[in-house]
Amino acid sequence: MQLAKMAESGTQRNQPIHEAAKRGDLATLKKLLKRGLFAKAVDIDEPGDDLRTPLHFAAAGSNVEAVKLILEQKATLDKLDRREETALHLAAATGTLATVKLLVEHKAALEKVGAEQNTALLYALQRSELDIAKFLIDSKAAVENAPDTEPTYLHACVGMGSIEAAKLLIERKASLVTPVTVFLGYRLTPLHTACTLETPGMAAFLLDCGADVNAQVDGSVTPLMVAAFYGRDAVVTLLLERGADPAIKARAEAPISGVLTALEVANIDAPQVIAVLKGWPNSIGFLLNSLGLHEYIVRFKAEAVTSPDLLLKLPEASLHDLIPKVSAERK
Repeated sequence: MQLAKMAESGTQRNQPIHEAAKRGDLATLKKLLKRGLFAKAVDIDEPGDDLRTPLHFAAAGSNVEAVKLILEQKATLDKLDRREETALHLAAATGTLATVKLLVEHKAALEKVGAEQNTALLYALQRSELDIAKFLIDSKAAVENAPDTEPTYLHACVGMGSIEAAKLLIERKASLVTPVTVFLGYRLTPLHTACTLETPGMAAFLLDCGADVNAQVDGSVTPLMVAAFYGRDAVVTLLLERGADPAIKARAEAPISGVLTALEVANIDAPQVIAVLKGWPNSIGFLLNSLGLHEYIVRFKAEAVTSPDLLLKLPEASLHDLIPKVSAERK
């Protein structure tokens, strides 16, 4: 009972077998695993620090021969550590292809999801271990996450700016149109995500792969709106060159519609605008772009209003000056 409680709390401590597995000390491992006349062999699945088994430690230490020896002792492949990760997670994270191959050959589960929504494939992609990623995909690891996990693998690679990883996924039929919630509560495609980056390379790559330059998701948010919101001038230029339509505006039923309505009323005062915008304090660039008022974006940047509480920092005089101009442009 006490051992179970310790395992649940993650307070187990490493035993000699864990340390031997961590070091890749085959001689000590063999001695500990041998059943003698007076000494009982240790439990090959015994949990140590962070509930990691000897197999976890050997895999994390890139000790291929130790992994092989432990597997020969019928170790449980998919035991979970405190982070709900298996030996395969750790092997992929440390970039040891030989260990990954060995575990997969012994039928390690490819789709196990850890406490932080990581899979072995996601670890490999995040660390640009493309040989491991290719092997896992060829071994039938899905290129699309489970429906309840975000971001998708492709969104993650795009967000990291890893064109090679994104290319691998797209070549293996990852979706260019699957949206996830990443921007002001909106569900955005990989291209939208690329438009948050400072350089246009990823967006150009996705467009070359067939992404829709005017793709619209919740509230008719386009890649151009996202690029304008983040002030990515080079990305904006790229999108316009590739046919982005700057005339597209947010739908009336979009979550932002309350803000748009407030800005359209010529006699509304600054405190009322602030009250409406409290739920959207980081959205002025998006608003101005969606209203077609691109010339105001530079001005607002100059007033250092791109911080999360930008509207709350604006002088009331600036709001009084802006509101009638916005209303005039909208009429």
